[in-house]
Order: sequence, then structure tokens, then C-alpha cells
Amino acid sequence: MPQWIESLVNLIFSLTIVSLGIVAYKKHGARAFLIISIAFLCFALSHAVRFGENIFGYPVVENSILSVALVLVRITGYALVVFGLAISFRR
Repeated sequence: MPQWIESLVNLIFSLTIVSLGIVAYKKHGARAFLIISIAFLCFALSHAVRFGENIFGYPVVENSILSVALVLVRITGYALVVFGLAISFRR
């Protein structure tokens, strides 16, 4: 499977989770849904960059600043998922 298709599918799933999380937050008011949505927005950003990299041919890996920024975005996403789950366990 081409890499761009994998990036596009991951982007679509991430944005779907963001949308569902926002709807769940509006319906139930639980902050955990909103926090996890923001985390998946970080993942969507990462997938969008990878998708653009595959489509436009600009390799992010060769640019060390962008590469580090992508890693920090992903780390932030994972930390937000952990935080959101921790909040949901306290309820």
C-alpha cells in the first residue's frame, strides 16, 4: 500500500475521533472527551504533515527542526490521552 494512502486513512480516523469527542463533550460535558479530542488533533496534525510530505515530496525527516517539532506534537498527544484517561478514572 502506498505511504500516502496510509497517512490519509490515519488522518481521516484521527479527525473522526476529534469530531466524535467534541460531540461527546457537548452532550455529556466531561472534560476528558475534550482533552482526548485535542490529543487526536495533535495526531491528525502529524498525519497531515506526513500526507503532505508524501504528496508534495518535501521530506520532513531531512529538516531536523520540523522533525523534532513532529515528535513533540506526538508526545503532547500521548500525554493528553493519558491525562484525559486519568481524569475519566477519577469520576
